[in-house]
Amino acid sequence: MIFVQWVQLSARANKPQIDGAVHLRMSLMLPGQAIAGGPGSHVMGCPFVVSVIEGRKLARKDLASPSDPYIKLHIASSQSTTEPDKRHLFHKKSRGPTGQELRTKASLNTTTPFWNETFQLISADPMSDHLSVLCFDKDDAKKDNFIGEALVPLAGLAQGTV
Repeated sequence: MIFVQWVQLSARANKPQIDGAVHLRMSLMLPGQAIAGGPGSHVMGCPFVVSVIEGRKLARKDLASPSDPYIKLHIASSQSTTEPDKRHLFHKKSRGPTGQELRTKASLNTTTPFWNETFQLISADPMSDHLSVLCFDKDDAKKDNFIGEALVPLAGLAQGTV
């Protein structure tokens, strides 16, 4: 089963301001499907595929020119804290089954990028993990600027209800 959806990016977890949206296509890998590591690769957890298709209305972070946006994907797991209404998201390594970085190429000078890039990820616990979609503006002169983040619960993908 394939799920296609637009996810809204927000610069801060509890703020209503929307800083654009990213179009994703996600699917669970079927038993027996090849993992990026090739035949015989041993996978612990639930493998799935994410395609980052495009972005729209992404926030501009450069004053002098349009953004050069790219996306990083992470598996994020939640843990409770001493404050009951808060949780921290801990990002695991942003690497795929063969160690590749899970990041799109930067699209130059646009707030409506088209990436159409596909990645394989593995979730140790799809019922509680989230897919973290982080958007940045590439900047060669200094640190890349954060545009926004979206969290997609993997439980819906695992249960077929995304």
